[in-house]
Amino acid sequence: MDEHGEKVALAAADHGLSPQAWCDSQVPFFKGLYEELNISYDDFIRTTDERHVKAVQYLWERMREAGFIYKGSYDGWYCIHEETFFTETQVEKADEEAGCKGAHLCPDCHRELERVSEESWFFKLSAFQDKLLELYAEHPDFIEPDFRANEVRSFVESGLQDISVSRTSFDWGVPVPFDESHVTYVWFDALLNYYTAVGYGDDSPEAAAMRKRFWPAQMHVVGKDIIRFHCVIWPAMLMALGEAVPEHIFAHGFLNVRNSETGVVEKMSKSRGNAIAPKDVLDLLGVEGYRYYFMTDVTPGEDSGISFRASPQPLMVLLFLQIIHCASWLRASMTAMRHAWRRWTTWVLRTSSWSLSTQLTTTLRTLLLGRWQKTPSAQQSLQRLFIRCLSLSASAHISLCHSCLPHPQRFFVV
Repeated sequence: MDEHGEKVALAAADHGLSPQAWCDSQVPFFKGLYEELNISYDDFIRTTDERHVKAVQYLWERMREAGFIYKGSYDGWYCIHEETFFTETQVEKADEEAGCKGAHLCPDCHRELERVSEESWFFKLSAFQDKLLELYAEHPDFIEPDFRANEVRSFVESGLQDISVSRTSFDWGVPVPFDESHVTYVWFDALLNYYTAVGYGDDSPEAAAMRKRFWPAQMHVVGKDIIRFHCVIWPAMLMALGEAVPEHIFAHGFLNVRNSETGVVEKMSKSRGNAIAPKDVLDLLGVEGYRYYFMTDVTPGEDSGISFRASPQPLMVLLFLQIIHCASWLRASMTAMRHAWRRWTTWVLRTSSWSLSTQLTTTLRTLLLGRWQKTPSAQQSLQRLFIRCLSLSASAHISLCHSCLPHPQRFFVV
């Protein structure tokens, strides 16, 4: 969990809690959702953990030794919500594109920016412009998908500036070890979380063995809105430390909502009343149905319009495709077609205790007779049947995908 920064401190104050108490209160929500989704993890790390705080302070010492930080003064625009600094040029361009010149709105979230003027430590990001471009050229699949790589490359080619990596206007953050009036800028702290998880900053033999086994990470999976931090600042930080960079960074898109009446894709919004919580999807589809839906109906790397108010026809198509795929997969593993069909039939009957066949017969008969509007329970029957089939086979899909990964234990997801 990324727990530091001004945004967190303000949220804690709004709830009448200390920042640490507020962060502690949020942990059960994350762990509870993982449990509901049957997601296991090797390590649940928080940026307030003592091991991470020590690692961040070790980072500061190494950066100072390497000569890649210096003290100065920052005067410019800052978005509390996005926790991002913006140059005057970036803000002016964004205001002009939005048709609100002089409004000083965040280029990312379009909310009002804060003018910040304070003493700061800076990281020499500009020193790594050529090295980053060389990295992108030598490893064209470092950033995926391709159109995200082009976006990042264009940003770096336009020229990098040194970035502020400490704050003095609030105190909720990791103190800079040699200048305790400063706390670490939230991204300079949070990005290191990947490496802390495998023992960075710990000189024990166990931590060294863990780093040797798990680093560099094969893949970071991150949101498209934070690729500049992960594809520019993070590899530059690692280069400054003389450490290996991740092998790949994959940027996923956003989940939007498809209006069931108009078909128009809309951004999720509480004000529009169209937000979909994971719990709502779990209640509708179950865990396996949840996984299967996002594996089949969402395109990796792109924004996707989702809707769970589907008519019976698409559900029926998915059902038949699923049954056909399962049958084909099983038949391919048998030595003879006759034996394959016999084993497939036996597997279905034994697994479902005849109930699956009964549901299938009843539901198909209702469909063929066109009684969907007259029998509301038929749609529920199809939904149960659909989820039943998913439960029988989604685990096999996931296992197959998992087995295709060379080292799945070295993946990091944000």
